[in-house]
Formats: sequence, structure tokens, C-alpha cells
Amino acid sequence: MNRKKQRFNLVQRVIFIFGLIVLSGLFGFLIYESGQHNKQPPNLETSLKHYPEVPQHSYRVLVRNTGEETAKNASLFVNLYQEGALQESATLSIDFVPPGSEVEGWVVFKYPATPNDSVVVSSMTYLVP
Repeated sequence: MNRKKQRFNLVQRVIFIFGLIVLSGLFGFLIYESGQHNKQPPNLETSLKHYPEVPQHSYRVLVRNTGEETAKNASLFVNLYQEGALQESATLSIDFVPPGSEVEGWVVFKYPATPNDSVVVSSMTYLVP
């Protein structure tokens, strides 16, 4: 048997090498992306503080994201209870809360503060981009 060694021309070699580069790049990208999806979702923590020296009946709302992803379009629903009854509600909207950051907002109620008031964040919604 007489076998001849097959020779590839330059175009075949270039296409083969280009295909290997594209495939290895695709596999590398997929491995990288699979490792990126292990992030913890946003974890928004809130704190409220009343400032009697500020005009009107203002409460400072501090939102802290302790998660590993950004919270987008966060909406906080804040309720004012006086003598155990719901007196007033307010909504605070925040565009973005990046991971590890704090965002400040203010809520103003029309009813004056009394010592028995309770201000509560009743619900919080957000999107993950």
C-alpha cells in the first residue's frame, strides 16, 4: 500500500485555526458566564429617622443594599400609624441601589408627629436588571 501524505492548502489551515479560536473563545465565555450567575440577589435594608427640626413632618429613609446585585426601580411603601390606626401612606421610588451602597430619600407626611406614632415600611419591591 502506497499512502501519500495529504497536504492542506493555506486557506484550509487558516479556516481551521480560526474555527478553533472561535470555539475556544465561546467555551471560555460560557464558563465565565456560568460562574457569574452565583451572585446573591439584592438585599435591601431600611432605616427610618424622624427629624423634628426639619419643616413639615419629614422622615429620612436610608436604603442599604447588602446583596451582590443591583436593585432597579425600588419602591418602598411607608405607612404612618397613629394610635394603632393607619393615618397616612407614602411611596418612595429609587431608580438604582447598587450593591454595597446606601441611598437616602425623604418621606413627608401631612399629619404632625406624636409620641405614639409608628412609621413602618410595609412593603418593598424592586427589579433585578
